[in-house]
Amino acid sequence: MSLEDELANLRSSYRRLQPGQRIRIARNRIREPLTGSAELVTCVSAIEGTLRSLVTWQEANEIPSEKVYEAYRRSKFSTLLETYLMQTNAVLSDLINDECHTRVSLAVCFRNLIVHECTYLGQDKYPSLIEACMTFMDSLEQHASQRWRIT
Repeated sequence: MSLEDELANLRSSYRRLQPGQRIRIARNRIREPLTGSAELVTCVSAIEGTLRSLVTWQEANEIPSEKVYEAYRRSKFSTLLETYLMQTNAVLSDLINDECHTRVSLAVCFRNLIVHECTYLGQDKYPSLIEACMTFMDSLEQHASQRWRIT
C-alpha cells in the first residue's frame, strides 16, 4: 500500500472508530512513547522549526521582532518552504529532489495524524519517512549555510 493510501485509510478508519477504541489506542501510545511515531514527530517539527527560524531571520536581517516571528509562528510546512525559497531566490531542486519532497510532505501529514489522533503507523512506514526528513534537514542546513554561519 502506498503512503498516500495508508494516510487516507488511517484517516477514514479513525473517523469511524468508537470513543472506547480511540481511548485504548491513545492509552497504548502513552504507555509506549518512544516509538517511530515520536521520532517522526520530532523530525518533522525540526524541519518546521528550522524553516521558521530561517524565514524570520531572513526577513528581519537582525534579531527577529515578535511581530516577524508571529507572522510565521503558525505557518504550515509548505508555506514556510515556499517563503524560504522565495526569500533566497532558490527553487525546490536547489534543496531536494521531488521524491524526497513528496515524502517529507507526507511525513508532515502523518505527523499531524499521529499528533491529533494519537495513533501509530505501521512500523514499516517510519523508516522511509524519517530518512526523507533527515535528508531534507541535511540539504536545508547545507543550503542555509551559504547565508548563515551554521556550525
